[in-house]
Amino acid sequence: MGVFFLGNTVKKNISYKNRVIYFYSVDVTSSMSGEVVNNKLYEIFSDVFEKNAVNNSLRLASGTEFITMDILQNDENFLFARVGKIKPTAEMHLRNYDDYTCENILTPEQSGKFGVEIFTHFILDYVKGIIGFISGQSA
Repeated sequence: MGVFFLGNTVKKNISYKNRVIYFYSVDVTSSMSGEVVNNKLYEIFSDVFEKNAVNNSLRLASGTEFITMDILQNDENFLFARVGKIKPTAEMHLRNYDDYTCENILTPEQSGKFGVEIFTHFILDYVKGIIGFISGQSA
């Protein structure tokens, strides 16, 4: 189908406690034909997921940046997912509040294989072409 571009227009943002929910309209245009293909959102996303997802997750960035997307639910109407970005653990530790001792978040053996991520959730309405995501203080 070629490369597709998302064009976003802010629809509304709602603030609740320390979170803001942003809503955007989504227009997907085929780079090959130039036509808007919003009626094919589910097929486009499902094709990408089928070809690239591992354990319902995708890596969205390459090189040294590590951004992941976890597909929590995907059907003909909605995509509900979580997007996470790695957070360096060098400035973090676990604290026991009973005796105030600290320990590393990850052991040296774990640090090459695991990471700590901050994340946010989003929902994409395939039918209406609306995406909403929650923006918190750390995500």
